[in-house]
Amino acid sequence: MVLQRSDLPSNFGTVLGRYITNSQLAATSPGKNFRKLGRVSGYYIAYSTIALRGLTVVESFASLYAHDSGARDSLEESIAQTTSGGQQIVPARAALASLGTDARLLHLKMSQGGTSFDYYTVAWRDNRVFAEVRGAGRAGTIAPADVIALAKKQDAHISKLVD
Repeated sequence: MVLQRSDLPSNFGTVLGRYITNSQLAATSPGKNFRKLGRVSGYYIAYSTIALRGLTVVESFASLYAHDSGARDSLEESIAQTTSGGQQIVPARAALASLGTDARLLHLKMSQGGTSFDYYTVAWRDNRVFAEVRGAGRAGTIAPADVIALAKKQDAHISKLVD
């Protein structure tokens, strides 16, 4: 239900991949009651590469819920938490259309060591699955379309596994 190594350019390598329990996720998402939402399980994987341009970090996450409503509510709560943390919703309805009406694109510009980075998140729901793909790279060298394209690849994996 997450991006596979073959979904990314050949210069990316896996940094971390693991199942995420409700208690592990609760530690990073204060205020969310995953048991009440009906979260069953989830998986997180991160990839990275060394480059001066383009995506350098890609994170892929998916959580399976007992019901569609739990995935929808989790998506809404996550968007609210993310925007309160500084990320801005980017209008991209047409580009996100195949991911459903709940899909959102978010952007955060941050600096580290004097270098600016763009950080895009695509969050959406596919039936009982709440999913996110995040991509980061040097500011001005990545486009939202780069991350949206990866989200569409992840959604294809989800669609094959969950009805």
